[in-house]
Amino acid sequence: MGEAPPPELFAPILARAPTGEAAEPSGRLTPVLDGLLSHPEEWAFGGMRRVPRGGAMYRADGPVLDEIRYGCDEHNLYLLLRPSRAGFPPGTDVAVYMNATGPEGSPLPSLGSTRFHGRSRLDAQLGFDLTHEVNVHIEGPRQARGTLSVVVEEAWGSGAPLPETVFDQVVELALPLARLGLERPGVVRFVVAVARDGLLTELLPVRGAVVFDLATVANRRRAPDR
Repeated sequence: MGEAPPPELFAPILARAPTGEAAEPSGRLTPVLDGLLSHPEEWAFGGMRRVPRGGAMYRADGPVLDEIRYGCDEHNLYLLLRPSRAGFPPGTDVAVYMNATGPEGSPLPSLGSTRFHGRSRLDAQLGFDLTHEVNVHIEGPRQARGTLSVVVEEAWGSGAPLPETVFDQVVELALPLARLGLERPGVVRFVVAVARDGLLTELLPVRGAVVFDLATVANRRRAPDR
């Protein structure tokens, strides 16, 4: 009694493609960043990637990441990370490896597509050069710390805090487009990686990357207000 319901109870409401594993954004959105799924319509126009059932890159005790949501408005790129029933154990690192390309098609300063940085080692060819990394470190129940690292002169700069990182039922966070070098709508490619005990255990999408052309939703209506 008095405990928050597990996030999977909201899956039929939250998912826009109940029988699939992917959906593309259909409009702008500005969610309230409270870490709750009590108003899933906030993400109604967002994109989605869901973990394939029976995927290969699972630990024996199961995946901890079940689904990601993403979208934007004129100021921010928004991400939602929904844990599985196993949840995000303290000490888990969820990293979002990104490539941001400006509207003229010119990439920002970048590194190669294999990444060694921070708490964990990523041994994966991402298929794109890295310009940014978001790291969400799960410190405990309802406690998460988000940081953003940017490539500067072919090296990673120090991670800057992302104060709008909230963890309750899910993790929600806002990435200012200006900090991604996208004062005008461009293209963001990203992969979400989960590291536990210092080892890469999960990737989402399992193959390829999410490709989000912000210009495709820049002039569309936004998700309904609460």
